[in-house]
Amino acid sequence: MHQHPFADPNAIRQLIQAQIERPGSDKRRQASVYQRFLIGLFCLYHMVQLICTTWYIKALEVNLKAQDITLLLVLGLSIWMIGTMYYAYYGPAMLETTSARYWTSFILSPILSAAFCIAILRWLRIPSADWASAILLLAIPGMFGEAVVLSHLATFMPRLHVSSGGKYGAFLFATYALVMVVAERVTLGAPK
Repeated sequence: MHQHPFADPNAIRQLIQAQIERPGSDKRRQASVYQRFLIGLFCLYHMVQLICTTWYIKALEVNLKAQDITLLLVLGLSIWMIGTMYYAYYGPAMLETTSARYWTSFILSPILSAAFCIAILRWLRIPSADWASAILLLAIPGMFGEAVVLSHLATFMPRLHVSSGGKYGAFLFATYALVMVVAERVTLGAPK
């Protein structure tokens, strides 16, 4: 009477269970996908290192003085420390608030940071051809510092809910991205 294979509900369960418990091919497929991913990542890394980095170094002759390099690194570290303390104290008022206030802060923070960095570069009289390198020197201390802060958010920013870490990270990414894009644009448009 129940000759159709799907007519018996136990047969379907047994078929599904047999598929799930079948060893071998799924693990090999997962290993194969993982190995392909690692090979692709390795190739991408080397492509960036060999092509992009080499081009960037050859395309731009950095004429920054050792004094400017040191000052930019120290300023970058100082800005990061002040910014981190500011967000540790005032972060909840910007990140854990109404949607309108959050988005207003999200838009203003990168714009004000970019303006501040441009003011620093002009104050130091950094030639526009060297802005990309100078901005990297300003940003790198903060990027490393923020990696530590974000990985231990509850320790460094106890007033901020751990769930707000993503919003804080978004602020950081938007700010660093805008500042670097502006500097790169100025550098590429600079007279050679």
